[in-house]
Amino acid sequence: MIPLLERLHVGPAQVMLDVCTGAGGLLFNLLNQIGRQVDVISLDMSLTIQRHNRRYLLEQHCDRKVSFVAADAADMPFHDGALHHVVSYGMGNMLNKMAHGVSEVARVLTSEGTFTFTHMYVDEGSEGWRVMSSLLRRAGVKEDVRYLGMAPSFAAPMACTGFRSYDIRVTNEVMGEPERDVEAGPLFPYPGERLTEIVVKAVK
Repeated sequence: MIPLLERLHVGPAQVMLDVCTGAGGLLFNLLNQIGRQVDVISLDMSLTIQRHNRRYLLEQHCDRKVSFVAADAADMPFHDGALHHVVSYGMGNMLNKMAHGVSEVARVLTSEGTFTFTHMYVDEGSEGWRVMSSLLRRAGVKEDVRYLGMAPSFAAPMACTGFRSYDIRVTNEVMGEPERDVEAGPLFPYPGERLTEIVVKAVK
């Protein structure tokens, strides 16, 4: 998360959206870093998790204002060009909707707006990729799930999404513990396999 935070340069009187907020790890670290003049919006598909995040905000950051929205990141309820910055930690949660989500972010950003996000991937063709792909197929996901096995360049999903430039940095690589019990569940990385984390900063 720190490499993502280090790449953010947010001015006063700007609007920032944290998309796919989840449990709020990035959101609440952001509040410690950016000024109070920045309008912050949190978006997650789960109304339950957003209620939890709002309760935590009132308990731990009662002096900060955040707007919580429960909506699909691939179909966001914002006007074109409404936001200055969008951030996301672990955007791979979207998986089969990721290309739509990135395009949607480009739509809601202002000209010169930035999208900074992390993505974690395993090598396509690895056992971890095969297992997770199989789980998604059984869950009814029929779209392309190769976001689990992205090439480090990350060029394909960024090429046609409305951004004029993007910078990609590998920030972490973790090897799976060789003694881990794979029967415990589909946790990544698999024994002896690599999980790579990248940070992407795209400019519209």
